[in-house]
Amino acid sequence: MNGTRYNEKTLGIVVTKLESARQDRTRIIIQYGDETGNSWGDHYDISGYVGRSSGKTKKPILLHNNRSNYGGAILDSRIIGIWKSKGKYPLWVHPNFKAHPDGPKWCHEFTKE
Repeated sequence: MNGTRYNEKTLGIVVTKLESARQDRTRIIIQYGDETGNSWGDHYDISGYVGRSSGKTKKPILLHNNRSNYGGAILDSRIIGIWKSKGKYPLWVHPNFKAHPDGPKWCHEFTKE
C-alpha cells in the first residue's frame, strides 16, 4: 500500500492504521501477539514513528524518533493493538485483546474478558 510492502497475513485495518500513522507522523505504541488476541507482553521496541526501509522493497519499520533514519522491522502480521503514544488513545485493538500479565500495565484496561 502506498509503496510499502506488508505481510500478506496482515489485517487490512492494521495496514490502514499503520499507513495513516506513517503519513501523519503520529507516534504510536504497538502490542504484538498471536492471532487469538493474546499479547506477548513486550515492553521494548514497541513505540515510535512508522517509517519504511530503504531498498527496492519498502517494509514498515519503527523509528525511535522523527529524526531517525533507521529502525527495527515491524512484525505487522502479529499486531494486536495500536495506540497513539500521547494519551494511549486506541487506534485499533484486536476484538479479543488480552494483555499479558507481565506486559505494560496501562494496556490491561483494554483486555476483553
